[in-house]
Amino acid sequence: MDKEIFKKNFETIRFNMPTEIVSALVSVLSSIAYVECLKPVSEKVRQEALELFAPKVEDGECGEILGRVGSTILVWDDLFLASTTEAKKIYDYHKLKMAELGYVTENKHTCPFLVAESLKRESIEVLFGLMSKYTGVLSKDLLLSDMRGKYLELLLKLLVPAALAQNIELDILKR
Repeated sequence: MDKEIFKKNFETIRFNMPTEIVSALVSVLSSIAYVECLKPVSEKVRQEALELFAPKVEDGECGEILGRVGSTILVWDDLFLASTTEAKKIYDYHKLKMAELGYVTENKHTCPFLVAESLKRESIEVLFGLMSKYTGVLSKDLLLSDMRGKYLELLLKLLVPAALAQNIELDILKR
């Protein structure tokens, strides 16, 4: 879509933002805020768990390929290299500590931080879908996370000022 068509399509939103776009925008902003609030708490508990349990890279194909069998896992995202039993203890510890801090989900077997991230992704997907008729950009055109991030940033830079100019409340606690 060229810039002139985009500008023409966006004029509709700039002066009269549809309710479904407002709802999606509020959802995205709220989910981003929640993830950002939860992230440092989750990261602290994760680091605590890694230090407490000091998981080791399991003697298996991945550990052998990496040449790290028996070495201590220092990064949370590398826990897949630990044994299933060891990783489960650490994940259970994380869920327990998060629950003690007041972060729980409806399903006691799920991680509150991962649920928050999932809801964020889902709300962004809804916004992308609603905006596609104005921008011509389809979600399937945004496969790489950096592209999705740049597109989201662009949408927020366009939509938030437009909403504020229309006196639309974006704070979920004040709606």
